[in-house]
Amino acid sequence: MKQISFIFLFSIIISATLTAVTPDWVKSYGTVNPFSDASHLTGFAMISKDDSEFRNTVIDKSLTDLSKKIKIMIQSEQILEEIQSGDNYDSAVSSITRSTVNTTVSDADYIFYEDRKNLFCLSYVVVESLKQSYADEATGIWYSISQAYGDARELSDNGKSDEALAELYDNLKFFPEIYELWSLYRAVDSSSPDSSFFSGFSSMSSIEDLLDFESGYSSLMDDISSRDASNLREGLAKMAWMMAMQGVPGGAIKVSPFLFESTSFSSEFGRYAADLMEPALVDELNRGGDEIIFRGQYWDEGAKIRLIVIAMNTEGEKLGKADVLIPSSARGNRDLKPQNFDQAMIAMSEFSEGALSDGGINVDIWTNKGADEDALVFSEGEILQLYFRVNQPSFLQITYCLATGEKVLLEPSFFIGMDMVNRAVPLPYEFEVQAPFGVEQMIVTAFSVEPPPAITIPTVIDGESYEVFKSVRDVVMSSRGLKRSKKNTEEVRVGEAMLNMTMLPR
Repeated sequence: MKQISFIFLFSIIISATLTAVTPDWVKSYGTVNPFSDASHLTGFAMISKDDSEFRNTVIDKSLTDLSKKIKIMIQSEQILEEIQSGDNYDSAVSSITRSTVNTTVSDADYIFYEDRKNLFCLSYVVVESLKQSYADEATGIWYSISQAYGDARELSDNGKSDEALAELYDNLKFFPEIYELWSLYRAVDSSSPDSSFFSGFSSMSSIEDLLDFESGYSSLMDDISSRDASNLREGLAKMAWMMAMQGVPGGAIKVSPFLFESTSFSSEFGRYAADLMEPALVDELNRGGDEIIFRGQYWDEGAKIRLIVIAMNTEGEKLGKADVLIPSSARGNRDLKPQNFDQAMIAMSEFSEGALSDGGINVDIWTNKGADEDALVFSEGEILQLYFRVNQPSFLQITYCLATGEKVLLEPSFFIGMDMVNRAVPLPYEFEVQAPFGVEQMIVTAFSVEPPPAITIPTVIDGESYEVFKSVRDVVMSSRGLKRSKKNTEEVRVGEAMLNMTMLPR
């Protein structure tokens, strides 16, 4: 009798869930929810209950949606800062964080709703709590760095140079972690002063203070063992040795093309440096084990080129950092910048101004070589295949920005239906890389309804007629001009994404 009663009660609960009024946050795909944008960050996901792991999957996807909003905030702010600050070495902070930042949020709460076919999840986190967690973690890391610096100075003064150098290298990887946490803190609340983030740091109140401290930290390392190199191979060998000093495992080594300064663009020099970096790491590190990713950047400092490499595992954990200076002549005749660098930066700036972090649709773009953070470089003759994923049925307006500057509308209304939500959808055609070379960009704007007609100009390119936008601002004008309201769940939802690729000759 007890078993029958339990089954009857359980049936009532399920029936109530399936017949309850659908919440606004479900009907609006998360855009209308019980939380204020000023006090909370939210993420939305839905998954078919046919998925054997549907509950875990829907949580993961809602957290991914939440984390992506933070990433967009970081990228937009840093790109605009780079345009304003120019080519200063201080922009290394933004380069390190944007290309290696781990925006994963794990300490969130959830609201669930299910109907007969799908499970829906709204993840949410309090902004103030998130900020405090970033600041607290950074304070703990700072203690390790400052303690190591003091210990290393004492060891050096006592003639124990090797031990001092080992202490300094062992803690060098923590600087990128603090920069990353600072970027995350600013992204979720740009109005907070730096002093609030650095309140737990002794004698420090701004990012400039941290940069000054890192400069002193690096000077002590140079006093013990110079990081200058006479050529590229020697510089890369030094960085591999530095990684070994920090105990970075060899694992399955993956070296991405080096990126130019604080951009996501590479060059012939960046590709060449990555090709030489891998054998240098193989010589110094113990092979075997999990994949270890090495991401590099380089800065043109006039007579010298500064190289920086960060090692991390596939979870985004920083394992090591190394940097050296080589003479500018070490580049040979290889370009440091892509040929259309200025044009590509203007496009990035126009896209970042007013970028949508929460328009209601989560849209991802990637290629057969990976996503933006993978430092995408394609060589002449290679095939480029593009893929998309959205978290709800959407119409995609797909635009391809050529190295020559034309912004070609490839698809005015590419529809992804409910059956392909949260799945990889390939563009039904591919491209072969050919001249002219440089940075090329893909921009996708997504709409929950049929998009408005694009404002384009008919243009003939290589004998073919295309519809072409005048600027990136025109490309995104339609999606950013459609406002959503928390009082109107039927209003249009939008989303957007941009992908950068560097095309190089063989």
